[in-house]
Amino acid sequence: VAGHQEAFSDQESRLLDTVESLFAERLFQPPDLDEVPACVGSTPKETGRLIQLLVQHDRLVRVAGNLVFHKKAVERAREVVLQHFRSDNRLESVKFKYLIDTTRKYAIPLLDYLDRIGVTSRVGNTRFPGGSRNAGPRT
Repeated sequence: VAGHQEAFSDQESRLLDTVESLFAERLFQPPDLDEVPACVGSTPKETGRLIQLLVQHDRLVRVAGNLVFHKKAVERAREVVLQHFRSDNRLESVKFKYLIDTTRKYAIPLLDYLDRIGVTSRVGNTRFPGGSRNAGPRT
């Protein structure tokens, strides 16, 4: 975690980088939290601690319960939505799923998160521009 590396051992720093890279590589289809330990070669407890650190340092964003995305995924989703709103002030959840090339499992929680931070406003399955269109990621 930038600016805080000195507090971690070399092994912890490598694990932090590995965990973050895993989420960065799978932007719109992030790993399930229970599969991360096996992917990075760490214990569930240690991996959970590292994920929490990455969330606290705004590298990962907890979108819902156990669903965590890399910050770049949330930023990119926001950009995609705002770009769409330049030509159409309605965005169906199905369209968003195709725009970011993911499944409903990930698209809906991302849209719900964008609703919560004010980028979008939901009416049924349709999103409209929210009151705070420049809102950025919040954990």
